[in-house]
Amino acid sequence: MMCDALRDFMKEEIDKGIAEELQKVIDTERVSMIKNLMGTLGLTAKEIMDAMSIPAAEQERYAQSL
Repeated sequence: MMCDALRDFMKEEIDKGIAEELQKVIDTERVSMIKNLMGTLGLTAKEIMDAMSIPAAEQERYAQSL
């Protein structure tokens, strides 16, 4: 039915929006942790991200936010 299709579409869009917002929060917190650890430990951002086991593919995204 059309109503079912619309409901499913809306649920998918809501789930997608929640996932995107959650990722933003995670990214913000990671950037904050990286900055704090850089100041506390005197290490480079790359050294911190490697120690945090952040995949290399994601490190550039965080580096741009520092």
